[in-house]
Amino acid sequence: MEPGDPLPDSWRASLAASLVVATEIRLLREQLRGSAITPEAAASDILASVRRLMEDHSLPQLLASAAVSPPHDALTRPLEPGNRGDLVDGRYRLLQLLGEGGMGQVYLAEQLGTGRRAVLKFMHASARSAESQAFFEHEIRALAAVQHPRVASIYDAGRVDGRLYIAMEYVSGESLRAHIESGDLSFQDACLVILQACAGLDAIHTHQIIHRDIKPENIMIRRTPSGIEVKIVDFGIAIINQRDAVGNLTGEGMVSGTCAYMSPEQVQALPVTPASDVYSLGIVAYELFSGANPFRGRSPHETMFNQMQLDPPPLDGVLPHCPAVVARAVERTLVKDPARRARSARDLAAAMAEALSGLSRDTAVGAGNLT
Repeated sequence: MEPGDPLPDSWRASLAASLVVATEIRLLREQLRGSAITPEAAASDILASVRRLMEDHSLPQLLASAAVSPPHDALTRPLEPGNRGDLVDGRYRLLQLLGEGGMGQVYLAEQLGTGRRAVLKFMHASARSAESQAFFEHEIRALAAVQHPRVASIYDAGRVDGRLYIAMEYVSGESLRAHIESGDLSFQDACLVILQACAGLDAIHTHQIIHRDIKPENIMIRRTPSGIEVKIVDFGIAIINQRDAVGNLTGEGMVSGTCAYMSPEQVQALPVTPASDVYSLGIVAYELFSGANPFRGRSPHETMFNQMQLDPPPLDGVLPHCPAVVARAVERTLVKDPARRARSARDLAAAMAEALSGLSRDTAVGAGNLT
């Protein structure tokens, strides 16, 4: 692509979406500073920045380096559910396309020789630079070191046609989101879910990993004869909280995550710490017990503003019979200032364990109906 050439339609769509997000973030930051900037002015400033990039030819080069190759093989061609697809690295057979998003594509696969099911996540073709590959491989080494029953295991990683992939444990069962929507968990089971999620999160943090996208969709639940089992999944945007040869991996200057579960520091693109994940898990706990996310607004902008400014009502005010130890522990996870927030998941886990000692199993949760 040369300067002055028209942008392809796919790039125009991506650029338009990026401009919307950038404008939302600019509006939020100015609003927090007390500025009376209008949406039109914020959008105008963002567009002026884009024009400057176009004038010095930086934007076309950036877009060209991030372009996604057109479909040409089994890794970009959707598979019909249940069909047997192509081999990957001679080790996995693709079975089904599970989903596709900003990070890449996710397939259900079968590991040859063992018959074990696995999840294969392929990074988009834009992740081909030496720097992005080094970053990816660094993360895989760290993630593979986490061996814990409450964390989905990383099997291995590799490259196919220049595209990076990671093979992960396939976790059966349902996401916590499905259980929140159905309201089928007792209060005791809900405490068990948060307790186990705390154990998984603590194991991740012990290895200096920050998940950055803790939410109900990334907490899987399976019922077994011995009870409920929980696993944390999807490390697509996880980062290693340290600096090494790969560079600064603290995530400063980049907004990543799901805004309804972002910590205030994530919203502001500030460095994240384990306390950021604790905040996200606190939102999950609040939503699980009450049936509602306390920060979700009518738009991403409103939701991010709420994350920065809104203090949710105490949980035992929403649920009068909620044990005080649970309400206070959840409240400590949702403190805006990370320096004053509960810094590890162990505090929340201790509260869940204490509450479990006096709960009956037939108490239901969700939608404020705790009785």
